[in-house]
Amino acid sequence: WVKEGAKWGDHWAYVAPKEVKVPNKGLFAGLFSFGNWEQNDIDYFVKAKLEEEGLSPAKEADRATLVRRVCLDIVGLPPTAGQIKKYVTDEGSFEALVDELLASKQFGERWASMWLDLARYSDSRGYQKDNGRTIWRYRDWVIDAFNANMPFNQFTKEQLAGDLLPSPTESQLIATAFHRNTMNNDETGTVDEEFRVAAVIDRVNTTFDVWQGTTFACVQCHSHPYDPFRNEEYYKIMAFFNNTRDEDTQDEAPNYRKFSEDDEKKLDSLTTFIKTRLGDEKSKYYNQLVRSLEPRHHAHYADSYVNGALLGDRNIGLRHKGTCRLPDIKLDNKTTFLISYVSKNPGGWLELRKGSPNGEVLTKLRLDTTARNKLLFIPIKASQGRHDLYLVGTNGRLKPEQDVFSINWFTFLDDFP
Repeated sequence: WVKEGAKWGDHWAYVAPKEVKVPNKGLFAGLFSFGNWEQNDIDYFVKAKLEEEGLSPAKEADRATLVRRVCLDIVGLPPTAGQIKKYVTDEGSFEALVDELLASKQFGERWASMWLDLARYSDSRGYQKDNGRTIWRYRDWVIDAFNANMPFNQFTKEQLAGDLLPSPTESQLIATAFHRNTMNNDETGTVDEEFRVAAVIDRVNTTFDVWQGTTFACVQCHSHPYDPFRNEEYYKIMAFFNNTRDEDTQDEAPNYRKFSEDDEKKLDSLTTFIKTRLGDEKSKYYNQLVRSLEPRHHAHYADSYVNGALLGDRNIGLRHKGTCRLPDIKLDNKTTFLISYVSKNPGGWLELRKGSPNGEVLTKLRLDTTARNKLLFIPIKASQGRHDLYLVGTNGRLKPEQDVFSINWFTFLDDFP
């Protein structure tokens, strides 16, 4: 119908703004107090529209009403008794009240709520279980950014790519949680890749909703008829975000670990020591390992179970003489096998073998019993290249249905200096 002559203009969002003449503004407007209602240029536009509709401006509100309005507008809360006394009863400066409200922490809390809605912030994960999510440090980062009057370009960079900035600070890493607010489906039996892609698509669509002010989701399936977006462009943009390792795990790893002040100092000292001995790259590697326990493999990476199983979606479980495969592990320069494990029954042994359940033994260790998950650093025999590795569990004291151990995650580490 457009080709046949129907009137069609440019979408308002893509029309360049231009200066508009202020209506009915005289040369001396605002210089003298003749009882005119207009106080600024915006008021002239409002006044012109009111006159067009045959309406007149309302009378100026009394001071108590103005104080209540400005408190609700700026901090979202009614004025306190002290503010009423100071700015209503004692006729304190109205401008001073505005400054007081803008300087309060509640200002950031009020206006951050708008942004947190756009960021799809929630203290739960969504989907079927909708379990809790600990991501409140991002919420506080947004509040602090508003209270600090952070420039919008910096506000944007740190949320979209704070981890890619040179030597990112803790604050900049926390800011990137903007795109960790995607839902996480940790129901047993889900397919990681399906929900990883769902998270990537959500990041693409949210980025355009928030920063471009346009609905982008429908371009997944078809080009917009008249907007400047084509189907193939959607997937070019998606490629930018399609490099994440989202997994449907209970702990929503990777997570940024926060330490006490004393432990932070110890970590800084350790990082400096490693940097001096092995260089900047190794220093960053170990700092990331301590901060996030990454890179690592979660339990569902294992396969080929014999007398064992993936317990729920979170733990490798092996019974007596049970085995499972850890496929395609890169062993170059790795000297330590780090696991997060539980072993509730005494007498359990763990073996790590190369190539097959009966292959070369890289390590064999009797496990301590634990009440909860425990980190264990296990020395392994040096080896090169990529290999399928096999975990073997033995404990002849157990009943057939009992597990020797369960492993939540594992990783392989370089030799520590």
